Amino acid sequence: MINKVEIIEQEGILFFIDVNTAVNYERMLELAIKSIKYYNNDIKIALVLINDQGDKVKNYCNNFVDYIINIPAFVDTFGRKKKISNINQIYWASPFKKNIYIDCDFIILNKIDHWFELLDKRPFLFTSSCKDFRGQIFESNNYKQFFYKLGLDFVYSNIFMFNKDNDETLEFFNILTQIQANYQFFYDKFIELPFEEEDLNIDISLALKLTDNIDKITNNLINWIDLNPKKVNYTDKKNYDFYKYVNLWFTPNKKIKYENYILLDPVHYANKKFINSEFIEDVYKNLV
Repeated sequence: MINKVEIIEQEGILFFIDVNTAVNYERMLELAIKSIKYYNNDIKIALVLINDQGDKVKNYCNNFVDYIINIPAFVDTFGRKKKISNINQIYWASPFKKNIYIDCDFIILNKIDHWFELLDKRPFLFTSSCKDFRGQIFESNNYKQFFYKLGLDFVYSNIFMFNKDNDETLEFFNILTQIQANYQFFYDKFIELPFEEEDLNIDISLALKLTDNIDKITNNLINWIDLNPKKVNYTDKKNYDFYKYVNLWFTPNKKIKYENYILLDPVHYANKKFINSEFIEDVYKNLV
């Protein structure tokens, strides 16, 4: 476990990258931060970075991040497709008292500073719902039923928030750290189903269950849009390259238009190829 970083700022946005040469997380991060700063210029942003690529990644991110906290890996993720096993370390690495964690593959063209108020009476908070591009609640019923069969409550890991220096938060992250360092042991003991690889949503849900914090899951306080699970092309079973089959525009008032719908909430695109699309190039140019 890393040495604790002292609190420098009252509140801020946290990102986490365990560097993976197969995914251009740095460019995703740059777009996410440019979009946040367009509407939330005063929000401080920190990157917790696990980096074995020398100064290249750090120097690139220095141009648009307020704080970079370079930490060693607590769990060796070499060779893993999902490099998620060290995300628990953000609790100790954060320079903020109030923290909003956001995945790198988000575009956030909204005011979100009011989200910090949700932590005034809560130690931490997760969400179990999101919206589709029409602004309707997306019901991932099959996925939720799968969690229920595991004896767990469904939870997303894309956006969550927490107070640092809080005993309840510390207990949760201590358990999450243990789960992620020994996920096969915990899965075998508490889930009793074989998993080929670790799943962060399961890690978090299990940690919430073991610390008696299921009440920290909300389904209506944090709104965001997930583009990836919308079935727009039935020949692509995973619908991974959704953006190839829909009309997307970046409007003059700096909003995303998806077919006939203006996307009014933060957008999660969940696609490593999307960052290199012509649409994203247009967004980049217009957010300067």
